[in-house]
Amino acid sequence: MLCTRRLTALLTLGLSTMLTTLPAAAEITVLDRPLWIFPGQLFRVCLQQPEGSGTLAAATPANLQAIDTWDQDAIQRFYYRALAPGEARLAFAGQAGRLAMTIEVIPWSSLHDPRQHASIDLPRLWPLGKSDFDEVKSRRTLHSDADLQALKGEEPGPLAQAWLDLDDEAIYQIVPGPSVPRTCLIVLGSLEGGGVGKGCPVCGTAIYEGRSGFYPWVMDPENHPWKVGCPNCKTWFPSNDWANGDMDSGDFPDDGYGCEPATPIRDANGRAWRWPFIAYYHQWQAYMNTLTPGILQSARAFAATGDPRYAHACGIALLRYAESMADMAVNLNHRKIPNRDGVYNGPVGAPIPARYERLASTFLYIQPNWDTPRMENCARAWDLIFEHVDQDQALLEFARAHHHPELQTTRDLRRFLEIGILRVPLQACLDNAIARNYPQQEVTAATLALALGTPAALDIADWLLNERGVRFALVNEYYRDGGAHESPSYNHIQIRDMARLFETLDGIRTLHPERYIPPRFVSPQQDPRFRLQYDFPLDYTLIGRTYPMVGDTGKGARPDPLPLKPGYPCNPTDWAKAFALTGDPRFALAYAGPDPDAVQAIADPALRQAAATARQQHGPWEKLPSLIQDGYGQAILRSGSGDQERALWMRYGRAPQHAHPDMLTYGLAAFQRDWLPELGYPEGWTYARHWESNWGTHYATKIEGVSAWDFAKGELTTFAATAPAQVAAAECTAGQGPNAPFRQRSIALIDLSDTDFYVVTVERVRGGTRHVMSFHGPDGEATIAGVTPQPGGGSAAGEAVPHMDIAAATRADKELGALALMREPSRARIDGPWSLTYGLRDQEDLSLEVHALEPRQGDLTLAKGRAPGGRSAYDITWALLENRSDPAPLRQQYLHLLHPRAGAARLDRVETIPIAADPADGDFPPLALRVTAGDTVDWIVLQHGRRREVTVEGITTDAEFALWRERRGSLAGAVLVRGTRLQRQNHGLTLTEAEFRATITACDWAANSILVAPAPPQGMALVGRHLRLHNDLGSSTSYRIRAATTEGQAVRLHLDHDPRLGEGFVKACEDGRILGTTGLRLAGWQYYSGKTVANETGTAWRRLRDTHQARDLVVEPLDGQPVPAAVLINEFSDGDADGLTRYVIYDYGPGDAVTLENTATLTLP
Repeated sequence: MLCTRRLTALLTLGLSTMLTTLPAAAEITVLDRPLWIFPGQLFRVCLQQPEGSGTLAAATPANLQAIDTWDQDAIQRFYYRALAPGEARLAFAGQAGRLAMTIEVIPWSSLHDPRQHASIDLPRLWPLGKSDFDEVKSRRTLHSDADLQALKGEEPGPLAQAWLDLDDEAIYQIVPGPSVPRTCLIVLGSLEGGGVGKGCPVCGTAIYEGRSGFYPWVMDPENHPWKVGCPNCKTWFPSNDWANGDMDSGDFPDDGYGCEPATPIRDANGRAWRWPFIAYYHQWQAYMNTLTPGILQSARAFAATGDPRYAHACGIALLRYAESMADMAVNLNHRKIPNRDGVYNGPVGAPIPARYERLASTFLYIQPNWDTPRMENCARAWDLIFEHVDQDQALLEFARAHHHPELQTTRDLRRFLEIGILRVPLQACLDNAIARNYPQQEVTAATLALALGTPAALDIADWLLNERGVRFALVNEYYRDGGAHESPSYNHIQIRDMARLFETLDGIRTLHPERYIPPRFVSPQQDPRFRLQYDFPLDYTLIGRTYPMVGDTGKGARPDPLPLKPGYPCNPTDWAKAFALTGDPRFALAYAGPDPDAVQAIADPALRQAAATARQQHGPWEKLPSLIQDGYGQAILRSGSGDQERALWMRYGRAPQHAHPDMLTYGLAAFQRDWLPELGYPEGWTYARHWESNWGTHYATKIEGVSAWDFAKGELTTFAATAPAQVAAAECTAGQGPNAPFRQRSIALIDLSDTDFYVVTVERVRGGTRHVMSFHGPDGEATIAGVTPQPGGGSAAGEAVPHMDIAAATRADKELGALALMREPSRARIDGPWSLTYGLRDQEDLSLEVHALEPRQGDLTLAKGRAPGGRSAYDITWALLENRSDPAPLRQQYLHLLHPRAGAARLDRVETIPIAADPADGDFPPLALRVTAGDTVDWIVLQHGRRREVTVEGITTDAEFALWRERRGSLAGAVLVRGTRLQRQNHGLTLTEAEFRATITACDWAANSILVAPAPPQGMALVGRHLRLHNDLGSSTSYRIRAATTEGQAVRLHLDHDPRLGEGFVKACEDGRILGTTGLRLAGWQYYSGKTVANETGTAWRRLRDTHQARDLVVEPLDGQPVPAAVLINEFSDGDADGLTRYVIYDYGPGDAVTLENTATLTLP
């Protein structure tokens, strides 16, 4: 790939004289050098000396080839290729002094020799410490005979066909190997001071206009190999001919470690930007788009055609791949993260030492979310061609000619290839080096073990199940309602790969059934929790067309009609697996989809019949009731049917990965559309934390000085699916104490008819001295009434803060950057209610009315916002309301009414009704409003905290939520939630108590049931009701009651979900703690606080205060003292004598409080 070119600085002849006359000065320092080098690899040495010291001369030993130099006076770079094993003694000399160093070029035959770096034992080959791998693959294990038959006649892929026209050297040189960095992004703000303003070196941020904020660049390997193009200014980068050994020519050179423009281009803080063009091309074009897909295509082409040329080409590429992986078993500095993180940083883009002084999360060739599938595919390719290698003497000779004289036989070659294809990635899995999106690393480990196919594969299965905790994954890696632990789009990785992981483990069991037996070997696929990962996406569906777009999911878009597509993010393959697992017709219906002709096209008879039956019962999609997904943290209120279906949702959960600070955000789907769009996945990382991943682009209120990320998992306090008004409420705090920052939201879906409705929401906020409430409607023009904002300068962050000046906007609070990205501000001081009407873009008859009723004072800013990092599918109007108070804490209630409408306005008037203050009022006084729609008038009262009896225009209530409806002056309906009275002129509703309270006296966790005392009043309806279980250690959880039976003075309640929240092995006990060996991914935001941990037989239990390092369990003290270790050891022992000591964490336990909000409804014709 690289050939030698000018070497003006390599003045070997005079170097010996210089070395004898110049001092050995410490002024020459090393900026970059390799750890070890294998023959054939490229590397560089980078040195620094005082300015003005001139060119350093260098002596090149015989086992190195000098490629080029880059003389920048103070920084001197030297480029080499290793030719043969042995010590390579380099000497450099100049006016600053002299420097000698030894580079060890190690032969591939010494790959197994023990080494160390930063106390890490090398090489990282599985199994560690073994050099003689007698086991090699002896049978096909990833493809059945039926799989091979299905491949027959398959058209070879385009890369496979193209490789037949390439010589072996060209295939081998597709990638230069891991000594050259890789990256997937030209701009990575987290590693370069934010990256704001960085675009193309020539045309700047114009490159992003109308293009992806991540990947606007283009590549053309035929006409511009090892170049990256700007589609805007048409410049190709870098300016040097890197592929032919030119490392520094032109204005934009890149030596593989990042482009350094001849004239530095700096950010606002003076930092010189670097552009990793070669690393970008290396990852995308060379490795991801050519080498690895070509390997699989060639192997499949061989299986399809029997043509040995395909197998040979595949073998050549696998040799390069195996060498690369084997190199990274020794050279930790060649792994993705150390060199990727280096290329963005000066002075020379060197790998960062701290990144290769560890193993975890160092990655291998590229990041695992893209690399683990490629590792598996290379194993699949090997499964198809490994037997052919014994017949391919040309492949063996090629390897020997490329620095592998140790490979004497094709068996030696197979052993080496399996080191790179299977054993290095396997050890990387065991080292947690390629963890990213669970369970990609785990399913890769299982696949590679199955590919090896020897009895040693059982060791990997054992590690997965028991050390990695896969046997507990359905509990520890999912919320109890089946929701996986990332955003919905990323959760598909978990859904897909969890099924593949269990199937692959079953494949290992099939190979070795006599040893794959309990208790160490189990089949998690048999756990009833497994099906929940398929139930959850269906239950999460809104109006059969969309879903709550929380975290990095979806995109902000035009509010156009949405097609029927229930069950995101699952696809037909997932539904087929779910049906095969359960036989449940709901999965067959999801598999068929909304197309009426799809059912008859289903090949599987059982699946076809189930889909037909389900379609007859439900129609094209399953109509769902209002429901709680309390594990994931979602409440969904639903009403209407068909195209008039609507769904109002609220988020109160937290997720560990790909999450946004979207606590208590809410959304609305109706009339086949999404009316309150979340912006979803960022358009680019540069602005993500200030835009898509910022509180300001969600439906939320910011407390200045309090991070939006600090709010712990919220708790659902109210859920009443009581037509015509359905209500949900949740709250959260940041910290502890009576004045801790606090947020609460109540939402209500209120039906006027089968086709018309409106929404009421109130957000209650306490804390700090400044609040900023943010709201935005759908894409389209917005008009305001009730106040007249005046156009102003700057941005939504203020008159003095220019548009896009994030630094100025974030001086007071680092999370206010979103306001600087909102342009064309207009401002007004409000002194009463105001409203916005959003007209849906290009949809004249559709609009959203937003009535802002409280607070009645504040500073209002309207501004426009679109994705700042690239193309944008939206241009939305934001409304921002600022309030201040001194002293703290400021308390505000933000009361809004939303009414989506088709055609003329249905609501005639929306008005607040004053309620006289009372000393009994707490932080948030009662609110009341009147809504007039034709001959229908609704009165609504909302209270929180210290509820009291209030009278509003003759209507008296003490409820948390009350709706009084009159039609043509007569009572038409009433809804009472958590109150005892709702009356007007002797008509209305009364209850004996606002809520039912009791205590859990016993639990049957296996049966999902609790015994509660005292029993509720006789005749009280319980089935289908929302139940809250809580205690004073911070546990608060919600369930729906499936069944209820009286048992003496108590009642047994059967709940809708398995209460297991965590499982693991007990390693030891110490005072106050149970030490575990199993990671608990969800152990954040007080997830386990107040929960109940029981031993494996359920005969002893304790309450948890929290977890420690997401692994150990901190037990609630006993009489103020830690529970003695001896007591815990006795309680948490191996009760079933199977040699494995387990614990189980449950969502609730004896002593927890039970609360049911009482509700009553009245509907008159």
